[in-house]
Amino acid sequence: MIFIRIKQQSLCLATAVFLFFGLSCNESNSANQTVAMNLGDTFKLAITVPTKVTAGVPFNATVTINNITDVAQPYKGHLSFSTNDRSSLVVVPNPFVIDVPASTGQVVKTNFIFTLGTVQENKITVSDSVLGISSSVPITVEEMSLNAGASGSGASGSGASGSGASGSGASGSGASGSGASGSSTSGSGTSGSGTSGSGTSGSGESYHAPQGFTRQHSFAGGSGGESPSGSLIFGADGRLYGVTEGGGTNNHGTIFRVATDGSSYSVLYSFAGGTAGSHPTGSLLLGTDGKLYGTTTQGGVDGVGTIFRVATDGSSYSVLYSFTVRTDGCIPSGGLILGTDGKLYGMASFCGTNDKGTVFSIATDGSAYSRLYSFNAGNLR
Repeated sequence: MIFIRIKQQSLCLATAVFLFFGLSCNESNSANQTVAMNLGDTFKLAITVPTKVTAGVPFNATVTINNITDVAQPYKGHLSFSTNDRSSLVVVPNPFVIDVPASTGQVVKTNFIFTLGTVQENKITVSDSVLGISSSVPITVEEMSLNAGASGSGASGSGASGSGASGSGASGSGASGSGASGSSTSGSGTSGSGTSGSGTSGSGESYHAPQGFTRQHSFAGGSGGESPSGSLIFGADGRLYGVTEGGGTNNHGTIFRVATDGSSYSVLYSFAGGTAGSHPTGSLLLGTDGKLYGTTTQGGVDGVGTIFRVATDGSSYSVLYSFTVRTDGCIPSGGLILGTDGKLYGMASFCGTNDKGTVFSIATDGSAYSRLYSFNAGNLR
């Protein structure tokens, strides 16, 4: 009896050592991606993500499940996702049911869209509640650069040396791409500054540039909104309308209105998150019906963005379309335009046939969504 117990303990120890080294070998890092794996009794679960990502910018993760033994029956895996990042910008995919084949089959699922917001080394975890296994992978989040440095453009690029000063702004260039005069005898113009991240509260301004321009409004953050995105548009009332990616009552972004002299600033709508959408980007569109149309990069049914409509007083907000993780496209960007046929046109940054984004159209009532084009790797070179 003592001999049998010793043998059992030795076997357990050997198994533990095997699993430890097996798991360690299955975790790998490359220049482009980090992979984490977890070995169950029968299945191997892995998640692949980029090694480094930018705060607030969506990225794609891939989950792989291998049936490593000869199991006669397939099963449905119930995947859930989590992260230790507690930023308000964080978006994780909704729970997902995945079909795992019998025998030694493999299933690979892409287009699990994440967004992280805290600049640090974070962790992403995928769990399968059916098998009771999980895998975690480290991922480094870097701050978005607002300074173009040597490759940026400040002045208009004219001067004795033919180059402007290094500008900085939301897109890495001076406000409207030029310095104060665009030229100087030394070949460098005045360094320009753009909108995002500047202002008395550090939350952005509706407009700011050197010499001859006037700051009209400084965003205060909180319920008043912060981090304005896209361009302003004129309403029929002569006032300016725009969106902020952050802030608002629920910290999911806002739609705002302000007079052209900077007075009468008001938040018309605070995004609620969830299926109602969150974190709008791009410019609003004023439709022929007098309503405002726009997109959010997060929220909706699958958490990957929406198309919305709202009255100019902030009432009657409605989600016209929720993007899903499929070939139609997801994570819209750049706002919408109105076609001569009365339809809305826009772009999605991810998903599509080749997982590289799409061009789409949709009716103003949310019907007749159509993917017009799927980008591929060759198009992006």
